[in-house]
Amino acid sequence: MFDDIKYLIEKTTLPESIKISLSVIIRAITWLIWAFVGVGLLLDSKYFIYWIAFFIFIEGMLFIALIFVLIQSIKYETGKNETREIKTPTKNTLRDGIIKGVLGNVFFYLLFLIFFIILKAMGIIDNFMELIFQTVA
Repeated sequence: MFDDIKYLIEKTTLPESIKISLSVIIRAITWLIWAFVGVGLLLDSKYFIYWIAFFIFIEGMLFIALIFVLIQSIKYETGKNETREIKTPTKNTLRDGIIKGVLGNVFFYLLFLIFFIILKAMGIIDNFMELIFQTVA
């Protein structure tokens, strides 16, 4: 996930602190979805709504942090390019890549989460997990 943003970050001349913070935030966003699914598989349906609320809060905070750092990196790149007074395609490429990367990944996550939540609400996942536990035990 977020391969477009990772590639653009590697190409740009951003400071290392911004690159590190972006990579940490991106890694946290991509791995938190799997923790949500893993714990969501094991939770009972009556507690699942609390897990959804907790996950949406944490994931929302991570996306807000990602967007904030990306906006700051765009401001850094545009400010640096204006002081040199050289029009380079870097700032437009960075801005377009960030917008496409973030929007594409947000829609992918929403689709994945909606699908998982619908299956959990219908009880399909609970029945499947119960079948697995009975087979193993």
